[in-house]
Amino acid sequence: MREQDHATGLPSIALPYGPNASNGKRDDDTIEVLSIPATDRVAADPLADVLACLGVDQVQYAAARYAAAVNGTDSAAELVAAGLIDEALLADTVAETLRLRRPDAPPPAIAEVGLAGSRRILRTAEPTPRVLIAPRLEDLVPVVDFLTAKPFLARQTEVASLRELDTARAEATRAERSDLARLSLSRDRLDLSARLTVTGSQGFVAALVLTGMLALVLFTWWGGVAAHLATLLLYLGCIALRFGAAIDLLRTSGGRRELIHVAACQERHPTYSVLVALRNEGPDTVGTLVEALDMLRWPRSKLQILLICEADDAATVAVVREAIRGRPCFRLEEVPPSHPRTKPKALNFTLPLATGEFVALFDAEDKPSPDQLLTAWAAFRAADASLACVQAPLVVTNGTKGWLPAHFALEYAALFFGLLPWLAERRMPLPLGGTSNHFRREALVAVGGWDSHNVTEDADLGMRFSRHGYRTGTIASPTCEEAPLRWRDWRNQRTRWMKGYAQTWLIHMRKPATLMRELGIRDFCVFQLLFAGMLLSSALNTVVLALLLRDLGGLLVHGWLGRTQGLLLALDGLVLVAGFGTYATLATLCSRRSGRTGILREIWTLPAYWLLVSLATLRALYQLWRAPQLWEKTPHGEAARRVRADERQRRPDTIPSIGAAVPLLER
Repeated sequence: MREQDHATGLPSIALPYGPNASNGKRDDDTIEVLSIPATDRVAADPLADVLACLGVDQVQYAAARYAAAVNGTDSAAELVAAGLIDEALLADTVAETLRLRRPDAPPPAIAEVGLAGSRRILRTAEPTPRVLIAPRLEDLVPVVDFLTAKPFLARQTEVASLRELDTARAEATRAERSDLARLSLSRDRLDLSARLTVTGSQGFVAALVLTGMLALVLFTWWGGVAAHLATLLLYLGCIALRFGAAIDLLRTSGGRRELIHVAACQERHPTYSVLVALRNEGPDTVGTLVEALDMLRWPRSKLQILLICEADDAATVAVVREAIRGRPCFRLEEVPPSHPRTKPKALNFTLPLATGEFVALFDAEDKPSPDQLLTAWAAFRAADASLACVQAPLVVTNGTKGWLPAHFALEYAALFFGLLPWLAERRMPLPLGGTSNHFRREALVAVGGWDSHNVTEDADLGMRFSRHGYRTGTIASPTCEEAPLRWRDWRNQRTRWMKGYAQTWLIHMRKPATLMRELGIRDFCVFQLLFAGMLLSSALNTVVLALLLRDLGGLLVHGWLGRTQGLLLALDGLVLVAGFGTYATLATLCSRRSGRTGILREIWTLPAYWLLVSLATLRALYQLWRAPQLWEKTPHGEAARRVRADERQRRPDTIPSIGAAVPLLER
């Protein structure tokens, strides 16, 4: 098996420029971790010169070697991750020690990204070819011996940092990645992409069905009754899912069993990539985000955090660049401006640069729990390869700031602590929440990544996982975020969500028979309730309320109703009470489980909130016709606060780092 190179998870082999390729090769699986005593002397000549110039003493280097042996990296990666040396300064020092040049500028063209797949060597395609190398400290002696034996190669060889080589490769693929991200699924599977909102056959069937239903309602006495009963059945189906989740919570009063990280685990941590898309964000939001991500408990040499901005969003780019200064595991990626201007397009553009075995996705306003990566990794380790994704719960922290955020917080509690875990435990289709998703990178790539044209790419991705035979789980390590405070912001966000759900339903219903075959009858019905059921019930809330008020008014004015009308009124009342009671029970249980009980006093005004959801849904259906890819961004940072210093949690000693090897070493 090929080793995992540096902190990236990319497969590589030993650098092929030694006098004997095996001299430079490290077999990470055979390293004796405890065979590196703290008093081990550093090697002489080039290595000693480099360490002396960088101010790294023998104790620090021994600690770096120990951490590298445990993490499967190299000593330079651990020194850089610990903040003891700067990566560019390291390249300068190595070049000066080896009497080699440093590249004056990024190479204009690349002939070969690496020899035998190595991330540490790159050949340019200029009139005078150059070879750029980023040797490990452990490989300096073989490099010197090789270049001494072949001086003609020394004249073509330059020393670069690993980040500079990665940047050169990213620039070389920038145009190609931009085109692929813009087209995404529509390039190969237009039938699974929201780039085409409605097919001709779908439009024909929809027109035929709507015309027939309207004719029955207007011209037959029983047509209206049948439509009314069908609507009630739809409501009952949606209620049934939440009723099942509520009953499950009542039965597990001690709390749902969660997979957690075992501190004593000696298994080597894989590389984890974190993606965050940012647009029009201010210093407070970005600063709070960076502080929160910097608290994640994971070996820093195995953590890659990519902050993604639109290239023409100069203000956010400048803020991000300043916020991540001096943080080695952070990197800024700029997306070329193109349509559609959506979050999934930015994620697709950056995904090829993500080098982790696992990929996490967060939003700009998120504050994930420091142990969330560990919890997600524990869930993946305990499952087989069919577990493609785990969803962490989202907790609204400003639910007491007003009526709208209170109901938003109730929704989130019921969804992330109730409905989604219930669906996941039964391996049903699960619409992802758009943030705090943790993926197996291999599975994410296998299903085509995100659909750049879908404005709720998360829900669509969850369905594609199910259709490809994967499953999605949940974990209990939360992410905190803030709800919109203003009506306009809430309306725009809810409009986008509902429009994306409509897009997702239309996409997957283009071939209903195929969908049923891939999902099975049970999951096919669940899909209908999660998407069509939610859309139709939300849109019809205003209609149902109007009919209910009409019948009540007739009863009060005339003192009686016809048999059919009275029966329908009674059924409407029963469904309304059942829906309110089920949702209130689920929201109450989940709010207590999430520790946010201050929002429960607003639960009695739930019907009024449902009417607002209905208005947003009607607006979404209009936008689906007029502007299907419009992304109305939600402002973040209502009161973006710096993460308090007393909330910082040190990484545990069981996660190997230089600090773990030498406890008194300053970070």
